[in-house]
Amino acid sequence: MPNQQRLRRINDEIQRETADIIRGMKDPRVPALVSVVKTDTTRDLSLCRVFVSVYGGERVKADCMEAIAGAGGFIRAEIARRLNLRITPEMKFIADDSIEQGARLYELIRKVNAEGGAGGAETEQK
Repeated sequence: MPNQQRLRRINDEIQRETADIIRGMKDPRVPALVSVVKTDTTRDLSLCRVFVSVYGGERVKADCMEAIAGAGGFIRAEIARRLNLRITPEMKFIADDSIEQGARLYELIRKVNAEGGAGGAETEQK
């Protein structure tokens, strides 16, 4: 069993390589704006949950996640080839919308600041 520091390095390497593999996929269902947000590998290296963010509509996300899940065996084989691990974990791909949530929050904060900035200036002048 790996210690926490080694597990963190393994997660980082798997994240980096998985993102590179997905970017290189030639499947038309995988758009250009796909990010591997996080990877979470179990301590025994039997399973790795890969959190993937896809920018686009719901249909684009569903198609992309289907394409990535379908290529899971290929991605796992590539990870095994690129990384020197005794056990290559099984890959489970999970849709993650944290980037979109962050963009929505940023937009809301920007609107509030724009509205509040004008209102705040009026009260200071009186």
